Amino acid sequence: MNLHQWTIPALEAEKHNLSGLDLSDCDLSGADLSDADLSGADLSNTTLTGADLSGTDLSGANLMGADLSLSNLQTAELEGAILDHADLYSATIDNATQLKHCSKKHMTCPDGRNLTVELLKRKTLRSRKAPSTQ
Repeated sequence: MNLHQWTIPALEAEKHNLSGLDLSDCDLSGADLSDADLSGADLSNTTLTGADLSGTDLSGANLMGADLSLSNLQTAELEGAILDHADLYSATIDNATQLKHCSKKHMTCPDGRNLTVELLKRKTLRSRKAPSTQ
């Protein structure tokens, strides 16, 4: 099922199985997707501003370039998700599971920092530290 350019103000998807759907380039701003199964779904370049994704299974989902700003990702399952170039500015990600096991290149963090830039800064600072002498 391809739902390109789908616009919906409030999708009631609680406990619905939306796994594997192609929702790329859709506007799902403010949608209630809490507790939905979006595992393996294509959400690339989708606008999810202010969406409620709490408790949602996003494992293996493609969120590349998605706008997740102001969204609620509390307790969302993110293992294997692709968040490259995604915008999570001011998103709530408390207790999101497996965030460390997903791709996050050039992702904008909830505090507005670019993840890749911050990691490069830390590596550079560590490599510049003088070796300790004992």
